Amino acid sequence: MAKVPQKFDDEIDLIELIRIFLNHKSKYILLGLLGLLLGLGLTYHHEPRYKTTFKYYIGHPIFTYNTLLNSEKLQELLNTSAVNNNYLPNYHFNKKSKIFTVITTKDNIKEEVTEILKQALVFEIDQVKRLAQNLESFDNKQEIFSINNNITWTNQDIAKIDADEVVKSLKLSFGKTQALYPKPVKHSVIGIFIGLLLAFGWMLFMIIRSNMLKQSRTES
Repeated sequence: MAKVPQKFDDEIDLIELIRIFLNHKSKYILLGLLGLLLGLGLTYHHEPRYKTTFKYYIGHPIFTYNTLLNSEKLQELLNTSAVNNNYLPNYHFNKKSKIFTVITTKDNIKEEVTEILKQALVFEIDQVKRLAQNLESFDNKQEIFSINNNITWTNQDIAKIDADEVVKSLKLSFGKTQALYPKPVKHSVIGIFIGLLLAFGWMLFMIIRSNMLKQSRTES
């Protein structure tokens, strides 16, 4: 006998829930639309962010992959990005996969990245050539580099290296650019969900308020 009132109360609550929803459906729709607008406002208010990945290759016997990776300019860029996440463009290097990731406000960063790497490589070439030129007066036949004991490079050879030829051997491969912001669909869905949560909270409040009013009337 004790379980019957509980079942009856549950049915009354369900009916009350439906009645409140129908009586205030305009409010729920309004809150959902408000959440949608807030979501859109948030995503477009945020400064655009794009992520691009890339790898590079250098096909030169002396100036190789590590020459550019360990270059002063590129290391400075990576270090600055590592200590300041807000620095843009922000560069990150994965040592395991050897993939670079750059985050920027532009949806096309290929030309800028290519130019930065070229400048870093040219700077390293000039440094090595300057060193070779300083050594040239001591011994023009001094061996600086040896490749498989077949090809040797003297400081005179290195001093005459054409930087443009080395730069031409630099090849870059870019991945697909991904948008971090804005993402209107994602944030619109989040906004609608938050709006509906607020509507559900309003509905629960109305049910509690209605039950309290009924209880007070019954007691009186």
